[in-house]
Amino acid sequence: MPSDYLALYQLPLPPPIEILCCHYAQLKTWDYPDLTAPYWRWYWVDRPGAIITQGGKRFKLVPEQVVLIPPNIHFAARNRNELGFLYIHFFVKATYRQPVPEPVVLSLACDQTRQIRDFVSRVRELEGEEVSPLLSLPMAFVTLALSRTKKEFWTTSFHDSRVAGAIKLIESAYPSSVPNRKLSKVAGMNTNAFIRMFRRVTSQTPRQYLQGMRMKDASSLLHHSKLTIDVIAEKTGFNDRQHLNLMFQKRFRITPAQFRKNALKL
Repeated sequence: MPSDYLALYQLPLPPPIEILCCHYAQLKTWDYPDLTAPYWRWYWVDRPGAIITQGGKRFKLVPEQVVLIPPNIHFAARNRNELGFLYIHFFVKATYRQPVPEPVVLSLACDQTRQIRDFVSRVRELEGEEVSPLLSLPMAFVTLALSRTKKEFWTTSFHDSRVAGAIKLIESAYPSSVPNRKLSKVAGMNTNAFIRMFRRVTSQTPRQYLQGMRMKDASSLLHHSKLTIDVIAEKTGFNDRQHLNLMFQKRFRITPAQFRKNALKL
């Protein structure tokens, strides 16, 4: 890989990123009324012909643009003709503020479009072979896109070491839960006052923050593993499959089994 291949993407880093998958497919039929997931999506097509809709707005997919789909929003997708489709699924480390409320369309410079086309060509050439030399490129594509979103999506006017310490404790105990009384004790606060402060800073209660972590991991395992739903429920701290079903229907309006089936729809 030429040393200057990533030169276009040396931009200030956004929050830490975890790539879940990067795939290229020939998209023949893509017509689904409701797709949602707790991870980000990055979409690029090699020719016009695909549209996503969200909240009454239409977003066209064309080769000169990439589209970022933020987590936890419901959107529809369809195409009118066959096209090549490159997509990346990824997580961004949790921030204190819900990042982007709708899809973000980002225009590409000619050189950036060329780099993406070159990447697709290499992936197609190496199908079934070792592709590790290419693995830095999906991260570069995502980094570029996120670095061009509004900075206020990734910052907060609040900074409190007590909340940061509580989050660190929640994450270290995951998937188990930490009682609010223990979190508030570590923060040196009354329990009710601590919960109010935590919600003010994160827009969530400590329980909701933990639930979000569990849903993130459960959805990732449903999409990217062959584990049974019962095993996934156990690994992510849900009481049982029924509890996981309940949480998924509440968050995504579908069951885990339906979510796994939808994962095949990109």
